[in-house]
Amino acid sequence: MMVVRRTWHSLKEQFVRCLELPQDTLLDLPKVTLIGARQLQVENHRGVLEYNTHKIRINTTQGELVVDGARLRITGIFLQEMVIDGRINSVGFIR
Repeated sequence: MMVVRRTWHSLKEQFVRCLELPQDTLLDLPKVTLIGARQLQVENHRGVLEYNTHKIRINTTQGELVVDGARLRITGIFLQEMVIDGRINSVGFIR
């Protein structure tokens, strides 16, 4: 079962690349936009795992997205998009 999923995902990636289609939408990849060190927009998220004023952990299809900083707060959360404001020190993925 797992081999079939990997093969299907690999075929889907090749198809998207050949047709030059937007990968974030068709492959359900997270799209992360950092605006200065003050705002972060995350599209295609899977929910919040941890939330406090110094760290926010977000679930994505590519693993956890970790945001470290100060005075962090989620100012908008929707089905597919999230907006984080505050002083952002670092953003990274943990697989």
